[in-house]
Amino acid sequence: MSTLPAFGINEAITQDLLAGTQYKLDYLDQLPVPTSLTTTVHMAASFQSSEIEARNVLGLLPGTDPQHRDEIVVIGAHYDHVGRDPDGTIYNGANDNAAAVAVLLEIARLWQAQGFHPARSVLFAAWDAEEQGLIGSRYYVSHPFNPLNHTKAMLNLDMDGVGEKLYIAGRGAMATQLQASAIFYNFATALDPEPGGSDHMSFYDAGIPASNLAIYPDSVLELAYHRPEDDIQHVMPASIRAVGILSTHTLAAWSGGGPTLPPS
Repeated sequence: MSTLPAFGINEAITQDLLAGTQYKLDYLDQLPVPTSLTTTVHMAASFQSSEIEARNVLGLLPGTDPQHRDEIVVIGAHYDHVGRDPDGTIYNGANDNAAAVAVLLEIARLWQAQGFHPARSVLFAAWDAEEQGLIGSRYYVSHPFNPLNHTKAMLNLDMDGVGEKLYIAGRGAMATQLQASAIFYNFATALDPEPGGSDHMSFYDAGIPASNLAIYPDSVLELAYHRPEDDIQHVMPASIRAVGILSTHTLAAWSGGGPTLPPS
């Protein structure tokens, strides 16, 4: 809201705000309600906007079944992040969302190397501008590779580099297959029936079975995203591997290695 500006501050500024009070930062972190301080601050910000050209990066693995090769199963992950601070500090986005893009690319590489031939066509999609409001995926839904009614399901990967427990967002056939694949591999999962807010929403809103697969630690306080701390040293190879295994099994079930396919 333009009438209610909000500022994000770092820990050093927070400590300055708490100077002279009885509060400590660790204590405030545990409070369930906002706490007023007597400190007064003055802040100012200026903004400049410009238009740039965004780019989705798409790769198609054609299906081999004559009856189903015009049908498409999409696996996607956004490759953009939030840029840099005015002081030049870069937000690398290792967990949000380079880890998921790595899974996407590895599935494509393995299937090509192993000669996997799906019955349905599989579209590997690296979306742009997710952080700006799902712009890349919403553009694709409005300008699909094939008519949108040929798209049978969509698996989205977002926040897949840090944690132990897999989270499936959404309901419907894709969420059901993710759960079935997780049971097959004895993975601990949690199902959030709410669809969530990543690129799968573009497909979900269009009536296509779509879910997001993420992995989180026991405490969300351990996550660092939309901050410079979201860097590669925090990414856990075991987390990426778990997401990769579950994604591959789910995608193979939907795309089919032969004439046998899951229900549409």
